[in-house]
Amino acid sequence: MFLGKERRNAASELRRSEQKFRHLLEDAVGYLCILNGQGYLQYTSPSLQRDLSILPDQWKQNFLSNYIHPEDRSIYEAAFLQWSTSSETWPAIELRMQAPNGSALDLEVTANNLLHDPDIQGIVIQARSITKDRAVEEKLRILESAISEAHDAVLVANSGFSESSEPIIEYANSAMQTLLEDHDSPLAGKPVGYLIDKLSPQNRDLAVKIAGSLTAGKSAQAVFESHTAAGRVRWLDVRCEPIMDQFGKLRHWVSVVRDVTTPRLAILLEKDRRRILELIGRNAPVAEILTLVAHTLERQIPHAYVAIFRVQGDMFSCEAAPSFPIEYQHQLLTQPTVFALSQIHHTKKDVQPSLKSMNLFLKVPILAANESVLGMLAIYHFEGTTLDQHPDWIKSAVNLAAIALERRQMTETLAYQAKYDSLTDLPNRNQLEALMPKFIEQAKASNDSIALGFLDLDRFKQINDSLGHFVGDLLLKQIGMRLRHALCPNDFLVRFGGDEFVVVMKDCNPQEEVKDRARRFLNAFQAPFQVDGYELHLTASMGVSVHPQDGVDMDSLLRNADHAMYRAKNLGKNELVIYTPTSGSTPVQRLEMEFHLRRAIENRELRLNYHPVLHLNGKLHGFEVLLSWQHPNLGRIAPMEFIPIAEESGLILSIGTWVLEQACLQAAAWQRSGYDPVRMCVNVSPLQFDRPGFVDIVASALAISSLDPRYLTLEITESLIMRNMQEASAKMLLLRAIGVGIAIDDFGTGYSSLNYLRQLPADQLKIDQSFLKEMTSETSTSYSVIQTITSLAHSLRLKVIVEGVERQEQLDMLSKAGCDLVQGHLFAEPIPAAEAEKWLNKGFKTATA
Repeated sequence: MFLGKERRNAASELRRSEQKFRHLLEDAVGYLCILNGQGYLQYTSPSLQRDLSILPDQWKQNFLSNYIHPEDRSIYEAAFLQWSTSSETWPAIELRMQAPNGSALDLEVTANNLLHDPDIQGIVIQARSITKDRAVEEKLRILESAISEAHDAVLVANSGFSESSEPIIEYANSAMQTLLEDHDSPLAGKPVGYLIDKLSPQNRDLAVKIAGSLTAGKSAQAVFESHTAAGRVRWLDVRCEPIMDQFGKLRHWVSVVRDVTTPRLAILLEKDRRRILELIGRNAPVAEILTLVAHTLERQIPHAYVAIFRVQGDMFSCEAAPSFPIEYQHQLLTQPTVFALSQIHHTKKDVQPSLKSMNLFLKVPILAANESVLGMLAIYHFEGTTLDQHPDWIKSAVNLAAIALERRQMTETLAYQAKYDSLTDLPNRNQLEALMPKFIEQAKASNDSIALGFLDLDRFKQINDSLGHFVGDLLLKQIGMRLRHALCPNDFLVRFGGDEFVVVMKDCNPQEEVKDRARRFLNAFQAPFQVDGYELHLTASMGVSVHPQDGVDMDSLLRNADHAMYRAKNLGKNELVIYTPTSGSTPVQRLEMEFHLRRAIENRELRLNYHPVLHLNGKLHGFEVLLSWQHPNLGRIAPMEFIPIAEESGLILSIGTWVLEQACLQAAAWQRSGYDPVRMCVNVSPLQFDRPGFVDIVASALAISSLDPRYLTLEITESLIMRNMQEASAKMLLLRAIGVGIAIDDFGTGYSSLNYLRQLPADQLKIDQSFLKEMTSETSTSYSVIQTITSLAHSLRLKVIVEGVERQEQLDMLSKAGCDLVQGHLFAEPIPAAEAEKWLNKGFKTATA
């Protein structure tokens, strides 16, 4: 029994020894585990369980992949596929294992496929930790990089032999010598203070701080601002590592110095660029933006002086020159002719003698996206300074300046377009709306009137449709220029839109002055327009309203002037109409007026008055027939109130026929009563004249009255004729064929050209009274015009009538000018037929031809 017990104890001790030996062996080889063919763990070494904090029973029947770091599982899975399908020896791989608590191991792993071994039947995985190896490798890599990068300056210095002694440089590579711009004097053996004085004496305090960190065994890093021998600013990144002895004291230290000027400037340039773009986005003043652009470029190019110029016409004016000496700034900022536009090119020549103490290094055009020149960037330096070109920095500065100038140009353009018409350069509707309240307040303060004229071109659409919008635009430009020339000093002209113009006439008193001043704008269309090889004849219609009687604000004045303008259109175009309340009445009021007018014809409320037309010797020539209306309830209604409604409603056709018949009947009745034949002058409305059967209507009136046609004269306005001269001339020939006389009324308000009269079968010219109002003496322009028209008319065998004679001196001047016939208040007002007979009873010898 004793031997049995002894034998059992020995066996137990052997097992303990074997287990201990196995653990020692496993720990010696690192980590060990065995997998089956599916990747399940069959065995894990205690060291692996310990370092991954795995409990003994956790690993059983678990995949090894569950303990592989998630980022490395794909590497493990690919390797396991190779291990499990081949018995070859595969190279070691690096894997990270991760414990359930998150801790990780960096391992180098090898594997042997022993699935075929009947004793093992598994894949044996061996691994060793490489965490420390990696740290060593990283340090070696850093050291190797620091040594291999020859452009970095490397310095090794001791710590000094005592606290009072200064560290001595023991080694400096060639890059350090280059950094100091000193190849002749070796650095080894010199104190570190020498290096600091050479590189950055202003940063000595920073050097002391680094020394303190090294003494404490800590790494140190700082960026020093340094200057080259030529004064160029640079930045040096200094990194220092301590080398400690076995007692923990600083023995040596290694310094690696890198020139980081280029990236540092790039960072500063990017910051400046963002700041500039931010200023542009905030619509900051362009001078502020360009000043920052100049400063940015000056920081990139030492000792440079940057000036930025903006195009003004064909010259340049300085917008920014922030660093120039004060004696040059005033000259640059106040003289807009520093460079001519044609001089823009890259140059190194002096350009301006007064800046001869500075050299112009470079001037570069600043271009817009469409390649137009916005401005120029110029770089100056003093004598003796040498500069290297920096195309990237300059290009960046020029681009930023271009953005700022183009933004300013766009802002100015938008501001201009908000106030001015881009085609004619006239103020637009926006500016009228902004300024009109001010004009009205000024008129109130000075107790003056303001007239607002609304002018619309006649037949402009026909020109656009037939010749195209290009010709139409050129024509509008010419019209804008002509209307400008017609302005009085205080007038304000606006292109209201399309073919509409508005003119504000200030200080207009009384109403006749308004009409005379407004007539100037219609007279601007007298001469033909020469546009793109075409000779274009154009007229305009104009309506005028007056503040305050026709409106107290812009809207009411515009509305009423627009109504008056349409009345002018209905009168045959090329007409001027001063607003009256009727034209501005509501649609209901106009309908009521039209109703009353229809009843007036039926109720014989319309009457004819006769205005005597005389020879200059006082002999009666005839009568101009004028229409009047006496309403039983409304009283006398002026022609200017009901004629426009008659035109709009078409009633003018029946009224015109009635007037024509009554005039002929009255002339025939006087002749039958024994009076000498008298000539009747009847005004013809455009609507009447354009009617296809108008000639037949005239013939019918003559037949009904049995009046000799030579005693009837039809007055047709010049504007009516010029609407379609060929058609008008043909109709006038038909009228002349039946013996009717033709007078051209309102002559001078349209084209004022006698050239076309040779083509017209007319007998008389009736000069508009506006000329007479301006005829103050025989030296006045109006007198010369009347005299010239009379002379030329006589050469064409036309008689000249002047209406509106009110004073004896006017009659005397007309007599001297050679006029034939006159009428006006100087002789008589328009009178009824009964009073007209008294003129016949006075025994005047009337003209019958």
